Amino acid sequence: MNELFQNGYSPTIIKHAKQFTHEMLEAAVDDGYLVANPARKIKLPNMPKTKNEKSSFTPEEEQAIIDFAPLFLTQKKPHVPHKIGKAIIVLLKSGMRQEELLALSWGDINFNSNTIRIHQTVTLNGYAPIIVQKTKTRESTRTIPMHPLVRQTLKNIEPATDKSKTVFCKEDGGIWAQNCFYNLYKS
Repeated sequence: MNELFQNGYSPTIIKHAKQFTHEMLEAAVDDGYLVANPARKIKLPNMPKTKNEKSSFTPEEEQAIIDFAPLFLTQKKPHVPHKIGKAIIVLLKSGMRQEELLALSWGDINFNSNTIRIHQTVTLNGYAPIIVQKTKTRESTRTIPMHPLVRQTLKNIEPATDKSKTVFCKEDGGIWAQNCFYNLYKS
């Protein structure tokens, strides 16, 4: 981690690298390949917080969200479609923006290469949500690696209908508008 910092990588990239390394080695411990996770001893260098850097969740906060996501469906809002907890996990572990997640189609997911292609977003045309073939910025059009928990979560999603264009859609296969989707899980 010190080497990344010395080579000019941002604090956010360094934190993500540490978190990914920790989670990957933790999976190796769970699968019996390692006795202990050596990444637990990694200490981040003292790094200044950049002015645009958003605070991220601690590993404990992240785990609490992951543990809570399935319960969100049954205890807090039993009328909410089953995918909301899964959407929270995918948002948390992929770094996608909400409008990117809502436009995610099954064709954007490659389970063979463990990647997700981000190239479209949901926006409003008047009051109707539509999918547009652009992202927030040119750099936002990207292919991202699929975290193991994201892969597992996506594999466990059944399409809402035969006409479903998006992974995270309404029960009738329609597209969620960002504000309506947000209202499902806001506190």
